[in-house]
Amino acid sequence: MKCTHPLNLELSELGPLRLWQVEWKWTGLKAQMHLNTSGITFTDSEGQHIEAPQLIPSDTASLPDGSILEGVIMPGPQKVFVAWDCVAFLGTDITTMPLYTRQLQAFPIIGSLDLPTFRPSESLEVRTWEDVEALLTRPGPPGTSGMVLKRTDSIYADQTPASRWWILPFKNVSS
Repeated sequence: MKCTHPLNLELSELGPLRLWQVEWKWTGLKAQMHLNTSGITFTDSEGQHIEAPQLIPSDTASLPDGSILEGVIMPGPQKVFVAWDCVAFLGTDITTMPLYTRQLQAFPIIGSLDLPTFRPSESLEVRTWEDVEALLTRPGPPGTSGMVLKRTDSIYADQTPASRWWILPFKNVSS
């Protein structure tokens, strides 16, 4: 799974905000959702099977066979899978494509499931790095621990500092 790293520099050092996607950092169990016309399975970051029957829709015939979404299974009475990336689409590994292209595959899949237990991790509306800083000083939605910065042209396996996904924890707030 794509790794996130604590940010150890100033936001302005990342360059123009337009090169970055800002999302909530959802808490829960990182997982991959494997979609097949025969059903949905989940694995954790070590490839171990995760039992999540409440996240399995009854009709899987129209699923994009051989697609894999990455995200988090959020805890709670009604578990929810929040997808933030797509690593395979229709049996093809797409990890060498930039993030914005991978998400163009992922988010329609989640929308097609049309179930409240699946949703995409959406970009936050921010115009400046100061807007990002301001959001970190107040609580986010339940189930968040801060924000993640993702360079929109980042390649999945590339872990150079310029393409890493950066974690920004909330500052002295509890969510």
